[in-house]
Amino acid sequence: MPVVVMGVSGSGKSSVGSALARAMSRDFVDGDDLHPASNVEKMRSGHPLDDAERAPWLGAIAAVLADHASHRNGIVVACSALKRAHRDALRCVHGLQFVFLDADRPLIERRFAERRGHFMPGSLIASQFDALERPSATERDVLTIDAALPVDVVVRTALELIDARLRDLYGDPVESPAALESYTEATCANLFRLATQILDGEEVAAGLGVAGHAGIAYGITGLLRALPWHCVRVQVFVPAEILRAHFGPRAAKVPKRRIPDFVVRGIALFARPLASVLSALSNRS
Repeated sequence: MPVVVMGVSGSGKSSVGSALARAMSRDFVDGDDLHPASNVEKMRSGHPLDDAERAPWLGAIAAVLADHASHRNGIVVACSALKRAHRDALRCVHGLQFVFLDADRPLIERRFAERRGHFMPGSLIASQFDALERPSATERDVLTIDAALPVDVVVRTALELIDARLRDLYGDPVESPAALESYTEATCANLFRLATQILDGEEVAAGLGVAGHAGIAYGITGLLRALPWHCVRVQVFVPAEILRAHFGPRAAKVPKRRIPDFVVRGIALFARPLASVLSALSNRS
């Protein structure tokens, strides 16, 4: 899964991207280094690039992302990817994951005031936000993280969300209640912790544990409430261990993205499986 850390200039793409690459034991490439000299000089002189000037640069970034032979352990690339068309140009690379560092203009202006040695002048901040097309809900390969958070928090959050994406329940039903809890820990619980960090400020440490438990409870409850709807869509997120206990060994042979009719009919009578999930999880707490 190649990773692109994206956002406007000053959002922290290079800092986060390099730290994320180290944490993942991957190579890091700063997209700024792939600009032709003419692009750099144009931006240095205070003029934004147009899409025709960005096109060869995006092509070079796509080539780097797809060069698995040179980056056998994987790669993280910092690239603005401001517009949907820019991101689409990179989606020719299989399994690409974007991490969007979401920053507001006051934050970027403060960072530019402290920035030294970069070719991008502060006069281009407005053009960056003018060009930015925030990822929509249909762009499922984009993870959004608040750029105002400390780099270590951003990296930790990105790692956990990427790991959760790799183990997405939709394509790989979990084996046990413990695995389901682990999944909600890496998704909903982390979102609750992130909200706590944003809202609580310096009092964050005291609330992280509670936020984690609340996130797990929220995630499990959401899956349970949606169980009949999932069945209609021929999906099941009840752990295989519980399916086997209630529906026999055949339930252990559920193929990805296709649930046998007998399991769907059984789960429609969901009182016992629901009770088993709740009981298994409560016994672990």
